[in-house]
Parts: sequence; structure tokens; C-alpha cells
Amino acid sequence: MGFAVGQPVPWTVAPDWSEPVRETLAWRTEVLRAQATAVTQHRGLRATPARGFSALFTAEGMEWRLAEQLLRACGGREMLLPIWPDGQQLQSALAAGSDTIACATAGRDFSAGGRALLITGVNTWEIVDVDDVGPTAIELDGVTLSAWPAGTRLYPLRRARVADGQSERVLNDRLGQRTLRFDLAEPCDWPAAWPAATTYLGHPVLTWRPNAGDDDSAAYDLGVVQVNNDIGDPFVADLAGASLGGVTREWLLSGAAEHAAMRALLYALRGAAVPLWLPSFKSDFVPVATIGAAATTISVEWSGYTALSALQPGRRDVRIELVNGTAFHRRITAAAEPGGGTETLTIAGALGTSVAPENVRSIELMSLAVGPDAVEFEHLTDVDGVARATLNFRRVVSDV
Repeated sequence: MGFAVGQPVPWTVAPDWSEPVRETLAWRTEVLRAQATAVTQHRGLRATPARGFSALFTAEGMEWRLAEQLLRACGGREMLLPIWPDGQQLQSALAAGSDTIACATAGRDFSAGGRALLITGVNTWEIVDVDDVGPTAIELDGVTLSAWPAGTRLYPLRRARVADGQSERVLNDRLGQRTLRFDLAEPCDWPAAWPAATTYLGHPVLTWRPNAGDDDSAAYDLGVVQVNNDIGDPFVADLAGASLGGVTREWLLSGAAEHAAMRALLYALRGAAVPLWLPSFKSDFVPVATIGAAATTISVEWSGYTALSALQPGRRDVRIELVNGTAFHRRITAAAEPGGGTETLTIAGALGTSVAPENVRSIELMSLAVGPDAVEFEHLTDVDGVARATLNFRRVVSDV
């Protein structure tokens, strides 16, 4: 099928995967913060996130000319955008008149009532309407008009517009490069779910560890109020008495299942609307003695915790993770320095099992935090391959 007047226009020029295809999800959360206590209220303003894709297009000959025609003809109007990371090849030939397409659907953006694209070239393609999505196939609302060989590319389609202000780099009279951004023009829903059904004091716990060895970052928000007349010394007041701030963590996603799990997590967070317990993913305390099954104290190496930050907001809940993967979540109720280079932490509730120091992977402080309103997936390959997701969390005052 080719382009026709009055028919939906798909963008059929493939991206240049020498650079990542970037996908953004943007929620909008209204946050109200009390200056005296640093307590916040969060209200999500979007039911589904604004979504967009940007990619590099290196096109030559027919593809270059077609990209020019599409940009000129469609302008700010809607077109149909293939969801490039969710593309796949047909494993077997598809006959004309087929009402079912066998394909992988898990973790991909097919939706009942949506559309999909069969394509073998920039001017050889067919748009099909999706009636239902099964675990191993999509059911069509109608039938295919053409026969398609094995190896044909299949993509979910979404309505989108090219963002304004795009530019082109002309390499010669037949070759050019464009970095284009497409803003989707329809709601994109996804089932929300936490990576693990672990809760603590009424909030979910983020148990999915970020990349080990990557450069994470942290920022500290002291929450002080300052009055300065530019003549005398400024007046500074720490009304809330809480250092919150935020942290940045990166996840390397491999395969469709991890891509889907990260997307489900983001939809569960709804931007910065839903708080969760965020472990530090660091060894904040190092045990120096066996923790008895009935014990409510833990002896750890000295770190200055007792004197400097004991029981402060975001500094009184811990995740005790063992080498075998078992984890305990407890609140610190007291801290003391008995001497000898150690500190004693009192916890609310025994572990119920004896734990030797060598069996502890880490004891991590946990703080209540909210996720980012805007997230970018950096798709290095399609969804069966690898992507990066970088999340910026902001700590909030615990409500428990």
C-alpha cells in the first residue's frame, strides 16, 4: 500500500540506530511543601504521561526525499508513528486475507483498538487495525490486503506530531541527517505494578537494585530559611530540621520483561505522586557481631550516626539484606555508643533468625521518596535488547 489522499500517513523512514532512540514519559505533579515541617502533599494532574520519541535519521536517496516530503506535507498535523523499540520481524510468511498476526506481544505497545504497521520498505507497507491482543498474536479488525514474507517488520503505531524547530544537516545532494522529536497525540496507558510485592509501614519498598558500579549522584536539600538585608550577617533558621534532597539512580534494562517492569514501576509511581521506600543501596552500617534470633539490637562499626543523625527523618528505617536475598525492614528506635569503635542500634522487632555478619550483604538506610515527573528511556537497541533508564528520586518527610 502506498500513500493516498485522506488516508493515515505513517512515518516509514527508519531511525539510525548508531545513536539511541530516546523515549520520554512526563507526568505532572503538583507538590505543596510546608516550610516549617518540610511535609509535602502530592497531587498528580495527568492520568497518563505525555510521551515522545526522538531519534537520528540518516537518509539517502529515496528515504531522504521521502522524509522531506513527510515533513513538508504533514507539518504540525498528526501522522502515525511506529514505536521503533517495539519492532520485530515476522517469523513466517503472512498470507493476504489474514485476520491474525503471530508475534511477540509481551512488553510491547500493541493495544486493542490501536493500529500496527507491516513494512518491508519506505514505500511498501500496510496499516492494520488491532481488535485484540493475545499472548502470542494480535487479532485484526479486518484482514490484511497483501501477502507479507517472513522477515517483514511489524510495529505498533501511535498518533503523533513532529515537534517544532527540527533541523537538517545536508551532507551532500543525496544524503542528509535529521534529529527529530515526535510528540504522541493520544493517551498511552500501561498496567501499573511494583517490581516486588514488598511493603513496609504501608508503602512499597523499591527492591530492584540499580546498576552496580555506575556513577550515581545525590543532592542535599537542607531546607533552611534565610533572611538577608545585605548589610549584617544573614539570619538562617532550620525550621524543619531535616536534610532531604534527592538521588539519581540508573538501571540497565535487558529484554522485554525488564523493559515492561520498569514501565510498570513508573506508572505505579505516577511521576511524583506516590511515595515509596528508597534504600540507599549502600552499606550504611557494617555489623560486627551476630544478630540473635530474638535480639532487638545490632552492633555495628562506628560511623557517627548516634551523635549526628540518629532517628532523623530518612535516617531511622533500615533494610537488612542477606547474601541469600532475604531482607528485613525495621525501624531504629534508639542508638548508643558503647565504645570500642562500635555503635548499638535498637530496632523495633527481632529478625526471628540468627544472622552472622558474613551473611549480611548490606544494612541500608531507607527514606520515603517520590519518583521523577519526567523519565527518559535511552533505547540502545529494540525492546529485546538493552536500554537505560535514569530516575531522579526526591526524599520526602515520612508520614509514618
